[in-house]
Amino acid sequence: MQGFEWHPDELAPGQAARRTAEDVKEAVDDFTGAFAEFRTEVEELIEEGDQVIAVVRHVGRVGGGNVQRRETHLWTFANGRPRSLREFEERDAALAAAGRRTS
Repeated sequence: MQGFEWHPDELAPGQAARRTAEDVKEAVDDFTGAFAEFRTEVEELIEEGDQVIAVVRHVGRVGGGNVQRRETHLWTFANGRPRSLREFEERDAALAAAGRRTS
């Protein structure tokens, strides 16, 4: 994961950029650890050069209830390897960050 950066949604309280493999692993473990079941479903993929926009839905079960959250990921690649991940609340914000017109 050398050279990789994961930037959480700016609206997510208490979140900071992750820049090491340990930071990423710890964040994923922290996020998914409370769930009895957890999965991420890709609802839409937009590929444009070295960028991929993925509209995702996280689905989990905690205790007796189910939860879900939609967000949009903007991945940037270089030489076939991921270089950054940025999370957005809204699809249009990710499209704008990628330099694409929103629809």
